[in-house]
Amino acid sequence: MIIFWIIFSLIILFTLAIIYGVFIEPKWFFLSRYNIKVDKPLPQPLKILHLSDTHFHPKNRHIDKMFDKLEKLKDEIDIVFLTGDIIDNDNGIELAKAQLSRLKPNCGIYAVLGNHDHFWYGYRELLRLFFWLQTPKAKNDIKRLKTTLELIGCHILVNEVRTVSFYGTNILIAGLDDPVTRQDNPENIAPSEDPKQLRVLLVHLLDAFHKVINHHYDLAFSGHTHGGQVRIPFLGPVVTHSKLHRKFTSGLNRINGTQIFTSRGIGTSPQARSRLFCHPEATIITVQGN
Repeated sequence: MIIFWIIFSLIILFTLAIIYGVFIEPKWFFLSRYNIKVDKPLPQPLKILHLSDTHFHPKNRHIDKMFDKLEKLKDEIDIVFLTGDIIDNDNGIELAKAQLSRLKPNCGIYAVLGNHDHFWYGYRELLRLFFWLQTPKAKNDIKRLKTTLELIGCHILVNEVRTVSFYGTNILIAGLDDPVTRQDNPENIAPSEDPKQLRVLLVHLLDAFHKVINHHYDLAFSGHTHGGQVRIPFLGPVVTHSKLHRKFTSGLNRINGTQIFTSRGIGTSPQARSRLFCHPEATIITVQGN
């Protein structure tokens, strides 16, 4: 009889966890804030809004409500960094345009592409991705995505470097294309020759950081891991889909002299939408210079 009640209780707990993970937590949005210092001159604190893994798709319309909150913060944001998986497939391009156009940061929006931007993933493809197998065959319309987002001032960096003026001080932003689907080409990203210039790297998966580690970036932003998406209390993420240490799955860390931030992301793929003890997040990072 005791065994019956134990099994029954476990079934109930498992069922409640599924209901919570599928229908509640993916919509329970957190806004995180960090203050960091860099040894580079800045005329005033730089306020960055970091977004990742928005996975815009008609089935992810709850993300619209998250942008209702983000739009209220637009006056305090200097720049937006978006680290890949902007869309889930081409059906999300116009949704991405509609929501990102609401932000209007002073210095623009800078983004890199993720594996879901390049390819469409069904259930079979997601399973193959889980085991690091070959990329899907169905490609998304990257040209259309770039052209559409450029209309709202969103600059997608495909293995390239841009210089942004922040109250007269130039900031270098390097964007490495998606390493998951082997689109990254670090040879096209030249390091800054100005030792006083703030250097920022955007990359979808942080694993590729070692390819440009000698460029001495001050800050690096990434996503892809979704923080593990399913986490066990006191143990952490069940799966990270990263070859780096589990501590790099989310939050602020450091590699050599570079301060690294990995986002848990706002959205998920419609084919794998569960979150457990890993809330969706956007992050405001205030950077103080010397």
